[in-house]
Amino acid sequence: MRSRRIYYLQFTSDLKLPNPLLVWAPPRMCQLVAAMYAVHVGSGSNLFFRQIRSNTVKNYVNDMSSLVGMATACRNIHKDNPSDAKVGRILTSVHNELKRYETVPN
Repeated sequence: MRSRRIYYLQFTSDLKLPNPLLVWAPPRMCQLVAAMYAVHVGSGSNLFFRQIRSNTVKNYVNDMSSLVGMATACRNIHKDNPSDAKVGRILTSVHNELKRYETVPN
């Protein structure tokens, strides 16, 4: 978990984000950063530099979300609204696309 959080900080450093913990960012911006991170990790740019499954990508994003949540006021960046039970539309579409890519035969 710690190495995934460090990898997220490296990702934000590579993007030159001024605020990697997204302290003052609006929720939509947080979701977009999480979606970019999910695509980045899912494309093979991860700790092991190989293609990983969509469930592992979800773990990377969950660890990123917990790091951002510690820095902010208990904000859950997965959801469109805090009262929602489901993951937001942006991250759902990214995870669905990664699952679809997994099912393609070699």
